Amino acid sequence: PFISVIDEVCDQVAQENIKKVGILAGALTIQSGIYQECLQKRNIESLVPESKQLPLLEEIIQKVISGSVATRASYENGARPVTFTSGREIT
Repeated sequence: PFISVIDEVCDQVAQENIKKVGILAGALTIQSGIYQECLQKRNIESLVPESKQLPLLEEIIQKVISGSVATRASYENGARPVTFTSGREIT
């Protein structure tokens, strides 16, 4: 059988009665709208990073994948928050 990670994530969010979700993913995934569409079908609002911040997000994802995750100290010394299109920020 084939399991859709996207559907599984969206189903879990819906099961937990979450109404708004920030999507942190690579640029291609965000630009495809695949998570946004899946969440919208379940009446869940999705927040995505501003397009100018997608390269930063991609860099962070690659560091996590490679195992070179930044330390808390590196965040304290200049980490930039990710701003979602809604205007909300996370660090």
